[in-house]
Amino acid sequence: MTELKAEPVTETTAAEITVLEPITDLKIIKNVQEFVWNFSEAKRFIEGTIAKYVGLVVTNENLADMESDQKQVASIRIKVDGFRKKVRKEMDKPYKVFEGEIKELLQLIEKAETPLKDQTAKYEQERIAAKEIELNKFAQATALSMGIRNNYFVFSVDSQWTKRGAKDPAVRKEIVSLVEVMLGNQRRADELAEMEKQRIGLIEGQCIACSVGLKTPVEPVDVNHLLVGVKLSDIPGIILEECKKRADMEAKAAADAKAELVSRMAAEMVVEPPVITQQNNERFELGISFLNDGSECDMSCEDEIENSFLNDTLPLSQAQEYANQNLHVPASFIAPPAIPALPTMPPLPPMPPRNYPPMPPAQPDLYDVLLKLPRITIQQATAVRNFFPTQGVTYEIIKQEKVVDWGEF
Repeated sequence: MTELKAEPVTETTAAEITVLEPITDLKIIKNVQEFVWNFSEAKRFIEGTIAKYVGLVVTNENLADMESDQKQVASIRIKVDGFRKKVRKEMDKPYKVFEGEIKELLQLIEKAETPLKDQTAKYEQERIAAKEIELNKFAQATALSMGIRNNYFVFSVDSQWTKRGAKDPAVRKEIVSLVEVMLGNQRRADELAEMEKQRIGLIEGQCIACSVGLKTPVEPVDVNHLLVGVKLSDIPGIILEECKKRADMEAKAAADAKAELVSRMAAEMVVEPPVITQQNNERFELGISFLNDGSECDMSCEDEIENSFLNDTLPLSQAQEYANQNLHVPASFIAPPAIPALPTMPPLPPMPPRNYPPMPPAQPDLYDVLLKLPRITIQQATAVRNFFPTQGVTYEIIKQEKVVDWGEF
């Protein structure tokens, strides 16, 4: 092994650099510094000096002596510690030289190491980026070959796959497994979507079929809250039950309307008996004075006179004529124009009740309906056909065509 030696620095040619042997270890070639001092003598002196102070007790009588002795011992300590610092400073000199030389070597190494380190890191980053692009392309191609749609392709490169020690076949096999999981998720989502589509179609078809004859058909929004979490096989029964409830409500409403109509017609046909005004009887006294001959005649009538007597009273024009002839006619005798008397009407015989023919029951309006059921499956069409006979409805298939969904191609 080549040893490090302190030799004069000379110029080195390229040929000389190529033949230098590599340094495999660092070691101290020579350490000539030797430090020897009078440790034993100093120790004996200090032990002899402090021996007389061991176990002493300070009193008023020896206080001055003890303070002087303490100062003497302290001076010895200061002298010893000062010697330590001086020796350490001298012994640090060769180490500081050595430390400077080491730093110089490290600076030389760093000049070459830093560029190499940067280039290595750059190469590694480029290698990882290229590997990620390669694995992403492989995953996309695998997903495309399996028929996975973009919204179900969720992929990211694992950092373990880009390490130098990673085996490419094992990495690709793991990626294929992940893509197969994506395919399974897509298939399950498609199945759920198809089931929901069939569910919606079944609900709509059952609402149409079961609402035949109803004035207000049952809509899917009317029964959706009843069908949450219900199996497909139970949906027709639930919708049929709701349609029956609505039919009962409509029948009751029609019956109530009919009863109200009959009651109103019967009330209008009642004949009120005629109102007969009672005839009033009046009593009065009549006095007539003849002023021309000075004679006076009094007439007193206290008989009950019917209303017909009023027809014989003096009209207003004749009463005025009598007044002009100096006849004294009381004001009460001057009657208003005569009102013709009403003949007494015999009471009407009781009217026999009329037997009206019974009202015919309300019949629903009938229609010829041409339905179009778009995009239904054979199972849904069979359900509709089986339901029609239960409602007494006949049907005729005019035309049917198979739907071709161009989106599948």
